[in-house]
Amino acid sequence: HVSDGFFFTVGYGSMPSSDLVAALLRYGICAISLTSTGSLQNGVRVCVSQMNREEQYDLLDRRLRDFAQDYARK
Repeated sequence: HVSDGFFFTVGYGSMPSSDLVAALLRYGICAISLTSTGSLQNGVRVCVSQMNREEQYDLLDRRLRDFAQDYARK
């Protein structure tokens, strides 16, 4: 299980950090851009908090699948 306060750092191709934050938010995924922390690298920090029920993993999986389908890299 993923515990409270665990962060993932991810990027999505050449998508700018601010666009990725906005896109993920549409799927209920909260993140901050790396550039907002002073980084020069595109990407985001995603916090996964209190993932302790099986249905939460299913929901996250569904949201990420929908994101990948809607933002398929060409």
